[in-house]
Amino acid sequence: MAAATGRTQKGYDMKSKILVTSAAGKTGMSTSLQLLEKGYPVRALVRQKDARAKLLSKAGAGVLRIWMRLRSNMCRPCLMRDGP
Repeated sequence: MAAATGRTQKGYDMKSKILVTSAAGKTGMSTSLQLLEKGYPVRALVRQKDARAKLLSKAGAGVLRIWMRLRSNMCRPCLMRDGP
């Protein structure tokens, strides 16, 4: 992986934010932290604002909390911005 340099590679902007879903979970947390360590800008999607979400935010991720209004609307998430 190349570091986030702003250069384009085959039309992909290397500074584009990477969205990590389930970022507070075991795999998502590890992935998010590794991407941040390598210089990639990360948007971390979490279900609740807790210690794990705060850790992601402190590490530099933009944290987005997601919640579902009704079970019938499960395919339409409502995003609430909690981070940068």
